[in-house]
Amino acid sequence: MLERSQSERGEVAVVLNTYKERLATLMQEFDQLTELANEANEQADKDSLTKLQNRRSFDREMSKLALKSPDERFAVMMLDMDLFKQVNDGHGHKAGDQVLKQFAGLITGPKTGLRYEDVVRWGGEEFVVVIPDKDGRGLEVAHAIRRAVKEHVFLVKDTSGAEVELKKTISIGLSRCFGHELANLGVDSDDSPEKPADAALYKAKGKKLNDKGHFVDDPLAEVVRDCIVVAGKDKPEPRL
Repeated sequence: MLERSQSERGEVAVVLNTYKERLATLMQEFDQLTELANEANEQADKDSLTKLQNRRSFDREMSKLALKSPDERFAVMMLDMDLFKQVNDGHGHKAGDQVLKQFAGLITGPKTGLRYEDVVRWGGEEFVVVIPDKDGRGLEVAHAIRRAVKEHVFLVKDTSGAEVELKKTISIGLSRCFGHELANLGVDSDDSPEKPADAALYKAKGKKLNDKGHFVDDPLAEVVRDCIVVAGKDKPEPRL
């Protein structure tokens, strides 16, 4: 009877060890699947080219800000690379992609003080920045962005594989809003807080300056690029 009991205990021990090993394997597989799921969610929130936030992720962040800081003042910036089509036409679309990737790293670097969550690729060569505007920080950062881009040398490879140095500039439209308005960012309505910034950017990109520094439609006037336009103003900001 004792021998059979010991035998049974041995069989039970073998079964338990088998289940323990299987459980350990399942837990390891679960951890791997969790890690893959987290990576997939992270990638789903990023723009595939620049690795900045995509619209889905940014909309979620703006909704959080609207609830967290409804009465705080924010600066909304629309950014557009000047004459970007010339890069694609002259050096190829891969070179254009390289410029955008370098720009994404530049704009979230130490020269601007911007964080990953402050910036979204809006589409093409357009980007949006939303930051608190305490003590006029929005305009200060806009100047930092403009300077950083103008001073940077973009190293790209053209269609022949040759390395080319490019100099680019950027134009920026800037508007201001309260935090609760950020919930409407990107919504197709007159209440969308980026609309004034977009209109200011259009003024910078689509208008020209007369000899008094005012925006006009005169084709003989100075072409406006490499500038910052604040919503509601008739002149671009002085370059600092």
